[in-house]
Amino acid sequence: MKRIAIERIIYQEINKIIFLTKINLMKTKLLLPFLALLYFKSLAQDSPKKFAYGVRVTSSNASIVTETLFTPANINLDINSISSFTISGFAEHHVGKLFYLQGGLNYIVKGFKQDITGIDDVGKFFSLRSDIKGNYIEIPIYGLFRFNAGKGNFFIGAGPYAAIGINGKIKTELFMLSTISSNSLELVLKEEEKTNFGNSTEDDFKNLDFGANIQLGYEFKKGLSLGLSLGLGIYDVSPNDNNTMYHNNLGLSLGYRFK
Repeated sequence: MKRIAIERIIYQEINKIIFLTKINLMKTKLLLPFLALLYFKSLAQDSPKKFAYGVRVTSSNASIVTETLFTPANINLDINSISSFTISGFAEHHVGKLFYLQGGLNYIVKGFKQDITGIDDVGKFFSLRSDIKGNYIEIPIYGLFRFNAGKGNFFIGAGPYAAIGINGKIKTELFMLSTISSNSLELVLKEEEKTNFGNSTEDDFKNLDFGANIQLGYEFKKGLSLGLSLGLGIYDVSPNDNNTMYHNNLGLSLGYRFK
């Protein structure tokens, strides 16, 4: 009888241990997701998001830095900027506390306006005005710094770019001294043609362009940003041996970075 009573007590104690173990396991199962949620939430707060993506639109002035080796004595050449734009998509990686690497893909319009004036072979004054535009696909890479400023952050960065010409247009107008009034110019020719890319002297630009970009601006709390950008060509894009051409772009941009 004593043996049966002892076995019954042991059996009851074992059942209590099993029951308490089940309760503890249930509590642990309920607690683990909660702890995991707290853990990942703390990571999100303590560790900055490594990758971000965004879009940017830039309104700019495009121009060239040029040097002509030979110009006839009776010809004057005037170079000016043209209105252009850039549409960009970018991705950036948070490398350090303030430092980011940003790469992108740009559709960018480059070019210039030129006005050639002079006296033709029969002694008549003329003005040949051209808007020369080349559209490029450009890949820029930036080293970017971001600093907290107010409710947003200030950013500044620079880096190289490589671009390839895809298409473009050249609009040309020829004015001659009017036969009616000697003090006014008369439009005698107006035409539009495609921009040619290549290494022939008959082409307008070389196929490729290389240079450096600089950007700075301010990003507001919700990801909207305003900035200034400067593109400086370091590769001679002129296919003609008689002159050199380097693209420049100065612009004002509006962007959005998805957070």
